[in-house]
Amino acid sequence: MEDEVFFDKPIHLNRFASIFDLESEENAHILENLLLSIDGSIMGVKVLAIKKFLSEELVRSYRYGLKPIPKSFEIKTEEDFYRTLAILIPLTEF
Repeated sequence: MEDEVFFDKPIHLNRFASIFDLESEENAHILENLLLSIDGSIMGVKVLAIKKFLSEELVRSYRYGLKPIPKSFEIKTEEDFYRTLAILIPLTEF
């Protein structure tokens, strides 16, 4: 298994700016788990950050097409953030 997985389409960090202050020292560990492009887009994520969410029934339902992926996700916590990233990684990665 690879250490990182990459998204088919990059996700810009601004999409999460209202949830996390990603420039704060308190949330620096979140940025360490992300693979970012120069413009601040999330290109990928470290597997260890999302691994525990991949076996969740909800995540599997979205990833295998049993539920339609919503246009937006309700993200209130760091766990919600990583769960969302686990849903959005390509099915071919796992």
